[in-house]
Amino acid sequence: MATISLLDHFSALRDPRQSWKVIYPLAEVLLIVLCGTLAGAGDFVEIRGVGAREDRFPEAFHALRARCAVA
Repeated sequence: MATISLLDHFSALRDPRQSWKVIYPLAEVLLIVLCGTLAGAGDFVEIRGVGAREDRFPEAFHALRARCAVA
């Protein structure tokens, strides 16, 4: 059985945003939102917080997290 990563799955979606306004790829935004939601975040502020906590964010996503602005 073939497997596909979530990032690959989300990359198949069409991004309706104007390309000159895009800072972060849609697939990466959706992946962070999914991870934050699964971690119990209730809103976007909490989702951002999940991505900022190194102890809860998987090692595989550290490069992705480093590219995202976290205040």
